[in-house]
Amino acid sequence: MAERQTTTAPESVAVLDGVALQAALRAALVVAPTKGEHAVIAMRLPASSGPGSQVAVCAYDPAREMHISIAVPADHVDVADERDRTVELTPPAVRQLLAMKVKTPKEEDPWPSVSWAISETRVTQTDEGQLFGRQSRVLRENRDTPTLGDISSKLAEMADATPELTGVSQLTPAQTKALGNALGHLQEIARLRPLQPSEGQLASCLVLSESLAAHCSRPDKEKPAEQPDKEPTTAAPVSVSFADMDLDDMAAKLDPEGKTGLKIVRSNPPGGIA
Repeated sequence: MAERQTTTAPESVAVLDGVALQAALRAALVVAPTKGEHAVIAMRLPASSGPGSQVAVCAYDPAREMHISIAVPADHVDVADERDRTVELTPPAVRQLLAMKVKTPKEEDPWPSVSWAISETRVTQTDEGQLFGRQSRVLRENRDTPTLGDISSKLAEMADATPELTGVSQLTPAQTKALGNALGHLQEIARLRPLQPSEGQLASCLVLSESLAAHCSRPDKEKPAEQPDKEPTTAAPVSVSFADMDLDDMAAKLDPEGKTGLKIVRSNPPGGIA
């Protein structure tokens, strides 16, 4: 009787900075909606591995008009199938991966890494720092076209192409709260870069930190009154820190009805926002 042969589809592999990965996933969860077609967090893998390789963790919330991408250092990436360039997971699946805690090590301990083995249907996460590595398996979303697209590349192109402008960067209270929480997970300080709004377009700004890039827009109905006598000029970006701030309290005081939005002006005081 002939022996039955079985074949296993090759898996893509990514070995990542465990601390940075968990911080990025937590930051993305802050922005990702909990329901609807955009309720996913996307991992964007580079085409090849090399020095300085990074994986982008991305999310998009249409209700708050926010795109976000966080760069995670990668020790090794091997993409076996083009479909694995973008891996989308639901928020519950991400929380399941986060349940496998990765702690910042003490000075004498090695820095922790985790590996992702990516198949057509699932992601297997392994703690590379354990002798008998802990594992967590979750199902991935399988759609003909990735829901979020290549957010990280679009934000990078926008940051490179957009001149530095002075003026006022306006965020809604919901955007301010989300960015503050995301930056808190990353323990980073952000710069806000105003974008020049055009007729019929959205008033928007870029938010940039060491590992985070975000684009926040305001619908036309919330767009502030134009000031034609004040032309924007090139200048250094705004520096903003969300450290040690009660963002809920701040948003409630400055915008109790949630209609106007917060004004971030050119300033860099202790505590960050003026």
